Amino acid sequence: MSVKEVTLLRKSGKLKEAYKMAIEDLKEDKNNSWAQMSLFWVLRDICQQLCNRNVTDKAKVCLKEMSLLLPTMMDDSGAGKKAYINLFKQIQPNADAISKAVELSKAEFNLQMQQNSD
Repeated sequence: MSVKEVTLLRKSGKLKEAYKMAIEDLKEDKNNSWAQMSLFWVLRDICQQLCNRNVTDKAKVCLKEMSLLLPTMMDDSGAGKKAYINLFKQIQPNADAISKAVELSKAEFNLQMQQNSD
């Protein structure tokens, strides 16, 4: 199957079929960044539907799967990262505060590493 077919299924609202096809594509070639991207967008649509129905636990599972795909999938424009962040904010209360805390923690760690190397 192809990314194009998965995309057509996804856009026509046949998310279960698109998901199954995207998983099969990825099984054939785990390093295919286009297949990863295809699965990511199917998961994004599923996650969005789950959020709209307030099925947060299942949406969090989709979000976790998306986060695993994001680093290696084809996302030159950054649209995938933006979609992930938007869903994360929708699902996770206080997401902005959490993100700030993570950044501060990274900055503190880097500062400590610099001080230790001096």
